[in-house]
Amino acid sequence: MNKAERRLTARQREVVRLVGEGLSNKQIAGRMDISENGVKRHLASLFAKYGVESRAALVHHAAADLGEVSEEVKLFQLLRATLADVLGQPATDVLLRRAAGRERRLPGEAREGEEASVPLAELMDHLWQLLFDMTGDVVLRKLEHVGFAGGGEGPRARVRP
Repeated sequence: MNKAERRLTARQREVVRLVGEGLSNKQIAGRMDISENGVKRHLASLFAKYGVESRAALVHHAAADLGEVSEEVKLFQLLRATLADVLGQPATDVLLRRAAGRERRLPGEAREGEEASVPLAELMDHLWQLLFDMTGDVVLRKLEHVGFAGGGEGPRARVRP
């Protein structure tokens, strides 16, 4: 399916954006003032449109069509969605906040006039160490399976203990 065939409606764009922020179906429904079943219908349609089976893959594939955010924010959204698929949203939020530092913004959260968000490379360095310390290699293997790896040497770098 080419890009023209994948044009997203305003509602679909909003669903993808909120999924990228790591929100649950219930949270998305509340933000959009629709039912959870409405969110599920949007997601099913988007999954079919992009030929994907997970929220993380949807965020990754739809990011190019949205074109509204930097590459760093797109990667961060994919990371957040992937972690939420594996760990659940509450644990993901705590983990990312801890990796960034309580006083620093996550990528894409900085508002105009505020200090810039923590650079993704720095966040990843802290995150990998936290993941290793907290979960051993179970989560790391799942994340590597979808294309993430730590160590700061590129997308396929090995995770350092």
